[in-house]
Amino acid sequence: LKKLAKRGTTVVTVIHQPRYQIFQMFDAVTLLAMGGKMVFQGAPTEVVPHFTKLGYKLPYGENPADWMLDISSGTAKPETEEGGQQVLSGSDMDRLISEWKKVSDMGEKNKGTGEGGFNDKVVRPSFLAQYYLYFWRLFTQ
Repeated sequence: LKKLAKRGTTVVTVIHQPRYQIFQMFDAVTLLAMGGKMVFQGAPTEVVPHFTKLGYKLPYGENPADWMLDISSGTAKPETEEGGQQVLSGSDMDRLISEWKKVSDMGEKNKGTGEGGFNDKVVRPSFLAQYYLYFWRLFTQ
């Protein structure tokens, strides 16, 4: 898959509970909460700091990929100021979603400035190029 991506092919995959070594090989990660609401999108190296900032603590020895899935599913709970875990309510999941919206909105505002960690390069083929590729695929398959 990495070779395909390096040749310019877009690779989209869904992997349930990947090993952390495989998780680190991804270029970008999208985590969705129930209902398909986005709670994170970005580089795998940015996931742990993002959720740590929101009060979630990665337990020692825990697979970070499993921990992230626990957070996005509502199983993991943020730490309280006293060190115990909070009971996660629907409003906490809403908080995760709204925090991500804030971060992504900030990235959109900083687009073109090199800030926010977003790729500024967007390539869209022309209508004619899309039309040509559509029919080429149609007749070659």
